Amino acid sequence: MELRKTFQFEAAHLLPRLPASHKCRRLHGHSFKVEVAVEGPLDAALGWVMDYADMGEAFRPIWERLDHFYLNEIPGLENPTSENIALWIWGQLKPRLPLLTEVVVAETCTARCIHRGPVGAVKILRDVVPSSEIQGNHNQYVEIPDEKWTGSVKEMRLRADKIMRGFRPANHPTLGQINFSKAGRSKTLGNKTTPHQLQSVQAIPQLAELGRVIHSEPDRQGRPHVIAVHTVEHGLKIGDAVYHAKILVRKVKIGDAQPVKTALQFYLHKIQEKKTAGSPFAGLALASRSSGPASQNKANT
Repeated sequence: MELRKTFQFEAAHLLPRLPASHKCRRLHGHSFKVEVAVEGPLDAALGWVMDYADMGEAFRPIWERLDHFYLNEIPGLENPTSENIALWIWGQLKPRLPLLTEVVVAETCTARCIHRGPVGAVKILRDVVPSSEIQGNHNQYVEIPDEKWTGSVKEMRLRADKIMRGFRPANHPTLGQINFSKAGRSKTLGNKTTPHQLQSVQAIPQLAELGRVIHSEPDRQGRPHVIAVHTVEHGLKIGDAVYHAKILVRKVKIGDAQPVKTALQFYLHKIQEKKTAGSPFAGLALASRSSGPASQNKANT
């Protein structure tokens, strides 16, 4: 079931990348309207999905940062188009509102931008490049938008950890249900420092569901209840950057209970033409460089 709540803020901005003759290149203001959507199960006892007041409280710090400010001076909004404002709001709001599914930003009553975020906007890209050009015959990838996270590394790690704590178990076709442990979250975040690395955790459920097991080994400590430790891999695309993602999963069985799978760590390796040419996902990197937004921008300059 879906809930929606609308907010309004007044702000000034200009779009610095437009020609000087364009009206939006000059300083001007809007009464921006932001519609936020959440989706979740109906609580049978309370009769609602969540309290509208909680949605308001989650949005309040964002409203306080935007209302009656010059948007171009806010980190991450140097080019404050409706699209970038929607991405920025999503990145700020999702950790506070895990059920978030959509952000709508309207500059006027006739012009608006809709961003449905990684869950709704995740695309499984099939046959982006011929499978013969990709080692291992990988032709599926998870793609999430670049939300351009801002803040200190510590702040971004806390945001990523909150997202990971909100995961439901991922259902991998081979491994079944996968939970992410507290220790696994800590190990995952410990070696990530860039916005891309940290926002990539949003894709873990999709990566676990769609990835394939490439390696299995017995528990190195010889614990009898640990059936095996598996490595799952898949491709990930953030904006026009391509990554090789791996998830380490431990499969445990205690007594007659169903086996439990716990994710121990999430690795992310950026695919670079020279250093990682042998990656099974290098083909997507080549396709991205030749036809992605960055190359298109160069062609237009």
